[in-house]
This record gives sequence, structure tokens and C-alpha cells, in this order.
Amino acid sequence: MNRKLGFLVLSVIILFSPVFVYAQPRPPSVPVPLDGGLVALLIAGAAYGAKKHFNNQAD
Repeated sequence: MNRKLGFLVLSVIILFSPVFVYAQPRPPSVPVPLDGGLVALLIAGAAYGAKKHFNNQAD
């Protein structure tokens, strides 16, 4: 019985090993660049907020 179980386990490993060996790798994740428009919007928002803050302090 032990010999049959060992043969069965070995057969399953041999049958499914090509699936793991030849599997294609995951595509690399592309980092999202934070340049251009987003940075300009952040700077404009910070400048607008600073202007509002300083105008409210003057009143």
C-alpha cells in the first residue's frame, strides 16, 4: 500500500511539474509617473490655499 501511494504522489508531481516550470511570469507592474499635469495641479492648489489662508489672516 505504501508503495502504491508513493508511486501515485510521484506520478502527480511529474505530471504537474511542467505547469509550474513553463508558466509565464507575471507582467511587471508599471509605476505611475507623477509628473506633468498632476504636479502642476498640486502646486496650483497649494498656491491657491496659501493665498486664501493669508487673505483670511489679514481680515
